[in-house]
Amino acid sequence: MGRGGSVYRRCTRCRKRLIGRQCACGHDRFTWTFTVDVAPPGARHRQQVKRGGFDRKQDALDAMQAELVDRRRGDHVAKNDLTFGTYAQRWLTEQAVARVRLGQLAETTFAIYERDLRNHLLPELGDIPIQHLDGATLTRHYAALLDRLSTKTIANVHGLAHRILDDAVSEELILRNPADRAVKPRAPETEQATWTPDEVALFLRHVRDDDPDWHALFATIAVTGIRRGEAVGATWAATDLSHRTLEIRQTITKAGSRVITKQPKSRRSRRVVPLPDAVVALLREHRQRQDHRRTLLGTDWQDHDLVFPNEWGRYRYPDYVSTKFSTYARRCGLPHIGGPHGLRHSLASALDANGNGLATISALLGHASTAVTSKVYTHMLKGADRTAIDHHAAILFGAEPQIDRDHTSGNSNSVTNL
Repeated sequence: MGRGGSVYRRCTRCRKRLIGRQCACGHDRFTWTFTVDVAPPGARHRQQVKRGGFDRKQDALDAMQAELVDRRRGDHVAKNDLTFGTYAQRWLTEQAVARVRLGQLAETTFAIYERDLRNHLLPELGDIPIQHLDGATLTRHYAALLDRLSTKTIANVHGLAHRILDDAVSEELILRNPADRAVKPRAPETEQATWTPDEVALFLRHVRDDDPDWHALFATIAVTGIRRGEAVGATWAATDLSHRTLEIRQTITKAGSRVITKQPKSRRSRRVVPLPDAVVALLREHRQRQDHRRTLLGTDWQDHDLVFPNEWGRYRYPDYVSTKFSTYARRCGLPHIGGPHGLRHSLASALDANGNGLATISALLGHASTAVTSKVYTHMLKGADRTAIDHHAAILFGAEPQIDRDHTSGNSNSVTNL
């Protein structure tokens, strides 16, 4: 690239190129400057890069050589005044929207990107030139966010910044991604709160006495471990009560302020869930009540073939399902487990305590891999490890294993009294 460069002296007063020992303006102080031709082969117009202010000729020569080397190996981008905010907003409306249309980005993820960009990146970083943004600035920003955000949310904000800046590298607006050098907060290791099977049974009995339709919904989640959106989006067409199965074909969830229907998020999420006899009986009764309500409402019934619709046949709002769950849990005096998703975690805990392997739990819950299951339920597996070690020691030394009663006493029974 280019045809080389030159090094020369420049007057510190009038900034003109110095010819001889003294400038025409009468000033005799100067610094060294280099100029490099950077026009690509065949270019019709001359293109140059100029850098000055060097005290010694050798310093200017070294800088010129480094410039030439960087350009030959591609370690260079053209200077620009584009701010991070301007580029990030353009990225959201162009790159992110295109990925949604191509099926590479979920609408729910796009809504999270839009929110996090607006609330957590643009206010503090938006006016910084994108070529001046560095890892230290991002690190300081993440540290400041700790005052109002969880480490998980900050990790999501970091992921968004990294993705935006990755595309800026691809567009040759910046040389390297500064997010690679940023330090994000370390997430604390916390155990997922769960209920014992007895507590789940207490919860379900309370809901059954109040409203059988809500009971059918929460009992199905508790026994199968399906997600909130999978339960809300379940259809009778995907439910085979004769063969005791429920196929997960769609999920109803939020994308910002909108409620959308989408396909399961991974291949393993598109699964067939077994239904125990008790749940099959519940769903048969639930369908009879639904058919009766449909007959009473006539044309006012909006039939979407949903297993757990609202009283008019439409889907239940996902957030309202969580609100209803919390209300029932509070009335029962049960500890907070983070909404209906806590029933899913409680099932995993009970399955683990009953000796089910990681692969079984992962397949039932529809995780993308057993690695995901292991990461989410690490604290549960620690109990399983202890049980296995105690059992092995009993074989080696001929003694009865000492079972950790605190770990297993609340989780030894299956969910009953649905």
